[in-house]
Amino acid sequence: MSTDEDIPIGYRFADRYSVLARIGGGSFGHVYAAFDLQAGCEVALKVLRGHAIDTPDLVARFEREAAICAELQNPHTARFHTAGNAAATDVHRATPYIVFDLVRGVSLGRILRQRTALRVEEAAQVMAQVLESLEEAHQLGILHRDLKPDNVLIVPPARCFGDMSASGDLHEVLGIPPIDNPVWTDLTESWVRVVDFGLGKMLEVGGRKVKPLTRAGMAAGTANYMSPEQLRSMNLDSRADIYGAAMLLHKLLTGRETFHGATVGDVARHHLTTPLPALPAPLDSHRIAAVFARAGQKDREQRFVSAAEMAWELRAAVEPALASEPRPEFVPPPAPRESSIATLKRWLRG
Repeated sequence: MSTDEDIPIGYRFADRYSVLARIGGGSFGHVYAAFDLQAGCEVALKVLRGHAIDTPDLVARFEREAAICAELQNPHTARFHTAGNAAATDVHRATPYIVFDLVRGVSLGRILRQRTALRVEEAAQVMAQVLESLEEAHQLGILHRDLKPDNVLIVPPARCFGDMSASGDLHEVLGIPPIDNPVWTDLTESWVRVVDFGLGKMLEVGGRKVKPLTRAGMAAGTANYMSPEQLRSMNLDSRADIYGAAMLLHKLLTGRETFHGATVGDVARHHLTTPLPALPAPLDSHRIAAVFARAGQKDREQRFVSAAEMAWELRAAVEPALASEPRPEFVPPPAPRESSIATLKRWLRG
């Protein structure tokens, strides 16, 4: 079979994971729902596609994603189980893989395509959970660098789950309500999981030294959500993700990107030079507008000092009781230094 084709349903991958269904994927890899025969639970199995296996930079990026996710434990981050390199068989080539919790939810991108925008209360609660995930990563010296609607999964309340199916669309496979179900019209009871640290960056913190995978002068990320310093390929810190969170907040509140352009270059130039627009009325008079304005500052020194600070301000914007309490002191994450000394630990080899 072609190395880019799906692994067959029912196949026992790495002699441990029974493949249930394909639930996602892109140019470089596929994601499957699978049953872990040793642990006795459903998992998400992420594998590289055939052509990516032959590209050292993509293999190294996949290894780095495993190394990053192995450090993250926050309940709003998709939890890492293990990683490895499955031996070649008659069905697939030697294949690097990562195993995560199976998140039974849908992406914010899918929800926004159905609804266009969220209410203020929903947007604030969703983003506060995203920022809790980021806060843990930042304290560990890890940046996400690719916040966008498709990298945030929304899990409905437990009462909404049905039986999983071996066939059908994504909702049937995961046993979750279809996208037109009323449960997706109110996300205030939903749980958020941040996924895809494939463009994540590990910074030198506490003696850890990491070899960068992005060449000098290259910017990694999605243009609509990239900070000015990210676009300039400057040394980054946690405030790059805070800017990305501001752009994501705008998308949730308005259904539109903050900046528009005919090309990626046009969008990038807006992030670099165009003043941040105000939220449209009536959002411009809501307290959440000030949160967006501060997080989206082009000068990172003017942004929130931490993801935890932005999360608190978002909650205070929609919870009057919290807003009336004294504002806590927030401590920025440890100041990291980017380093090119030494190499990243190889998680998927050996």
